[in-house]
Amino acid sequence: MGIDAVREAITDPRIQKFVNGFVFDEVVPTIPLPKADMNAFASSVFERYANPFIHHLLLSIALNSVSKYKQRILPTLLQSEKLGTFPSHALFSLAALIVFYRGIDPRGGQIPLKEEPKFLDLFQKLWSQGNVSAVVNEFLSLDYWETDYLKQKQVLDYVTEWAMIMVNQGMSVALDGFLSR
Repeated sequence: MGIDAVREAITDPRIQKFVNGFVFDEVVPTIPLPKADMNAFASSVFERYANPFIHHLLLSIALNSVSKYKQRILPTLLQSEKLGTFPSHALFSLAALIVFYRGIDPRGGQIPLKEEPKFLDLFQKLWSQGNVSAVVNEFLSLDYWETDYLKQKQVLDYVTEWAMIMVNQGMSVALDGFLSR
């Protein structure tokens, strides 16, 4: 969306709404700790992110995003499945991760991607074919994920739908569409 720093992102009303929905509606319910404690912790993290004296670049955070997603977000997906809920925010973010690895900066040029070479090579190969659905299907079918959850039709269809919107209409349109559902 043309945003470079964490503070810019967390103070953008649309991104803030998305992040709040992800954290409070999807993450907090999957952690077996008192909800009030989890909410207080999350709120303190958001305050830190909004600190005007910290300029943390999103590209620095994006380093090795695939393994970070597996370690930090995938457990929420799997726990949501056990709870019978659909983690729409977490899966939207998975679509965004996949599209991010096209390496195309929406302001023009290329994003300097930093990831394990095996994933950079894979994404380069997949995106060179130009078929969003094929990219999503192949990436989510990797044994790397160690779960069949990402191979479920509902998940594949959902991630593919959002990835197509992101590629064809841009992240801003995709986020607005997500938030209006």
